Amino acid sequence: MTIDNPLLALQQVLTHWKRMGIKQTRAASGVWANSWSEAESESLSNHATSGRSLQDMERPRATASSQTISASKPSVVSAVTPPSHSMANSPALASGALTQPSAATTTKSSSDRLTIVSAKSVLTWHDTNPVLKSQFGIDFEDAPDALLIQDQRSRQLQVIDQQVRQCTRCPELVRSRSQTVFGVGNVRPRVVFFGEAPGAEEDRVGEPFVGPAGKLLDRIIVASQMKREEVYILNSIKCRPANNRTPVDSEIENCRCYFEGQLEILRPEYIVCLGAVAVRALLRVTDPVGRLRGKFYAYRGAKVMVTYHPAYLLRTEEAKKLTWDDMQMLMAAMGLTLPKSKA
Repeated sequence: MTIDNPLLALQQVLTHWKRMGIKQTRAASGVWANSWSEAESESLSNHATSGRSLQDMERPRATASSQTISASKPSVVSAVTPPSHSMANSPALASGALTQPSAATTTKSSSDRLTIVSAKSVLTWHDTNPVLKSQFGIDFEDAPDALLIQDQRSRQLQVIDQQVRQCTRCPELVRSRSQTVFGVGNVRPRVVFFGEAPGAEEDRVGEPFVGPAGKLLDRIIVASQMKREEVYILNSIKCRPANNRTPVDSEIENCRCYFEGQLEILRPEYIVCLGAVAVRALLRVTDPVGRLRGKFYAYRGAKVMVTYHPAYLLRTEEAKKLTWDDMQMLMAAMGLTLPKSKA
């Protein structure tokens, strides 16, 4: 039998797989196969009569490149991928912790860039990890077991840490810092806590959240049925601004490749944004924390929760209850047992 148009035939096969519920399988070579997004299937259909070669059509699949994630706009993940069984059975859905708008639904923020996590979407980290490859020359490949994953991620984080220590992009911060403050914690975390900038104590010790705000964060983590050694903690910028002033946009952008590289390696399931600076850095919006609370937002493969910075809680007693509400939403989404009362 002769096939007049092999590309069109291939597109029809992929459409049939999709109808049959075939999602993806992993070949012995480690390359994802059959993992076509709707955007890629549509692209294949558009090119079925264009004369584009099969070799060219194979390239995006071989690298697992998703057209739903843009390297130039990493803060937005479009919900266009097939349903996830794990998310469909998540206790978060039963509790209502995850909002379920359509793929096109966005928050009414000044930037109009946020995408609320859809309970019907699969969120996976971008397999081609453009940040790691372009900025640090790191090729991320999944290790076969837990110990190798831990060793691989630790070594990759060390590569970025060394570059952070030598960084002089912000002359004012270089003059004011005693040392850089990279990050600390479990390199295979479910949850990453993402803060603003090091304070005086963090600058002295070289570790994030070790001052009074850090002690309060420790209590919040424990009350939320987790341990500090189970999570990873990092800041938006790695150097202490003089007099603990708020970081400016240029400083955040100078540090962007560092914290994005860390997150790409860690690949957490959840990111907790602590304070307005963290929100501005990760989600690229300037909306106040109070307006963004109560929902999960999408950042590459993670669900992002916004809450108040522990330093703000030390000054504003009434905000502690709101933060506790946020942490209970996170626990419900993670399937953790909710405590009867705040610790």
